[in-house]
Amino acid sequence: MIRSELVARIAAQTPHLYAKDVEAVVDAILNRITDALADGDRVELRDFGTLPVPAANT
Repeated sequence: MIRSELVARIAAQTPHLYAKDVEAVVDAILNRITDALADGDRVELRDFGTLPVPAANT
């Protein structure tokens, strides 16, 4: 699933929200995940899996 598909699915399931607001929320979540991984934090998505930080090449 790509980002636009995720936004479309969430927007379809929440008709009381504007699509642009759903897009902003999805972007905020994905940006936070990206920031956490960049900071070396472990990210866990329940019922999906864990996104570990790759080991640095030395």
